[in-house]
Amino acid sequence: MARRALLSEAWWQQATIIPDNEREIAKHYTLDRSDLELIMRQNKAANRLGLACVLATLRYPGRPLADGEVLPAGVLRFLARQIGAPWESLQYYPLRDFWRDGKQMISA
Repeated sequence: MARRALLSEAWWQQATIIPDNEREIAKHYTLDRSDLELIMRQNKAANRLGLACVLATLRYPGRPLADGEVLPAGVLRFLARQIGAPWESLQYYPLRDFWRDGKQMISA
């Protein structure tokens, strides 16, 4: 049975775009107290910022980042300022499974 598309591809792309202007970033990506409590439980700055990015994009635009998709620099810096982490620490987030207590657990 053929499926009928309810939304056009163009509409879907527009509805799920991540904003890059300051007003929209502040509107959609301001973390509340419960978010901050959860995020600050993470040990490392990279993990805190990575979790903040995941929470933020799941809430708006309501989807995870696609493979190879990068958050706009303004969003990343806005989230980093809220949690007191350097925005550059996100580059270490993918390595979180490979290192524990300074020892490599899985070869990359």
